[in-house]
This record gives sequence, C-alpha cells and structure tokens, in this order.
Amino acid sequence: MRIKQLGPLFQKHQQRWYVCALAITKNRQLAEDAVHEALLAVAETPAEPDNLVAYVYRAVRNQALRLRQQSMRHQSTWTEVIDWQQADPALRHQQQTVLQLMSQLSEAEQQLLVMKAIGGLTFKEIALSSNQSINTVASRYRRAIEKLQESTP
Repeated sequence: MRIKQLGPLFQKHQQRWYVCALAITKNRQLAEDAVHEALLAVAETPAEPDNLVAYVYRAVRNQALRLRQQSMRHQSTWTEVIDWQQADPALRHQQQTVLQLMSQLSEAEQQLLVMKAIGGLTFKEIALSSNQSINTVASRYRRAIEKLQESTP
C-alpha cells in the first residue's frame, strides 16, 4: 500500500536519509542498513502517518540508534567514514583538523553538524528526524559552530 508512496520519496530523500543515519552510526554499512530497515518498517506499518516524510526521517533515526546500540562493542569513529585513500594530502590534513575539533563536541552536536554542514540537510529535515523544533535545531547548530570557532587557533 505505502510502497507506491515510498518510491518517489526514496528517489528524493535517499541521500539525506543516509546522511542522517551516518551521522548517528558513524558506519557506512550500518547507515545503509538503517535506511533499508526503516523503509521496510514504514511500508509494513498499517497506520497512515500525517506526514510521511517526517515519519520516515524518524524511522531512519530510530533504526540508526538501534543499530548503533547493537554494535556498541565496536565503537565507530569519524575516521572510519572518511576515505583517506582518495583524499589529497592537503584535504586529508583539513579533515584531520576538523575531526580533532569535532571530538570536543557532544555526540548530538557532532550529529547535527554532520547532517547540516556535510550532508546538506535543512534545519527542517533535521528537526523532523529528531522530533525537535526548527528553532531548537538552529540554535543548537549555532552554539556548536560557536564552540568550534572558540577552539580554533
């Protein structure tokens, strides 16, 4: 029933759902699995949500959190997400600097920065996935950026 609705949404939001899951799991495979499992769960849900896009964002987030919790014996880091082989030395140095700065932020702040700055998600999309208001997400993003600026030499 909902499969027909999910097809076009998948085409439009696939990369953003993946980034949302990646920001939480810090693992490419787990992020892909989270999106896949979330879409299956949404397709099998008998209830019709008011906002299907928001519902899928939350489902992706919940699946990513669940998968991360299950795989806690292997603590993922951002260095596992970056393809160090393909980065030129200057870019690699910049990436390492950003990773060092991000390590000073909370897990939630790191997720927010990855979703917004790297993944290009809008504040609205981040708010949908985290079940927070857009104003809350925007102010937390601003505070995280300020923390990074304060710690930059």
